Amino acid sequence: MRTLMLAVLVVAGMSLHLSAQAAPYGIDRRPQPRGTILDTLLPQAIGSFRRAPFVRTPVPVNEILVVRYGSGVDSVAVGFRVPGKPEDAQAGVRQSRDEARDRKADLKRAEYVVKEDPSYFHTDRLMAWSRGGYFFSAAASSVEALDRFMRAFPY
Repeated sequence: MRTLMLAVLVVAGMSLHLSAQAAPYGIDRRPQPRGTILDTLLPQAIGSFRRAPFVRTPVPVNEILVVRYGSGVDSVAVGFRVPGKPEDAQAGVRQSRDEARDRKADLKRAEYVVKEDPSYFHTDRLMAWSRGGYFFSAAASSVEALDRFMRAFPY
């Protein structure tokens, strides 16, 4: 009986491990964002991508700050907001998914996880995610640009 019980636990553990989906780009293993310094939260250089310097921009709480990064012909528009509460940041992920659905975007290969940390919505050229009370989104000019940008993004 103990052997059968152990075998069931092992198989159950394997199925849980096999069904657990890793977050895109390993965002679940990245450091948690901290503070409100925009140059830290949205660095001027992310891999080969660069953005213009900030000019006294307050940390957005009620609106999304959109920052454009470029690398050659590739571009990424990064949305950023610090609503403070994880459930409010997750609402940004839901809104990103709803907007994509309203635009009738191709969502066949989309990944969507909400009510977890991190929550995320990922399509070929869009990644929206939350980390604690922080919300980020990255909309890229190409699949390759999103991959390069997201591999280098710190959070």
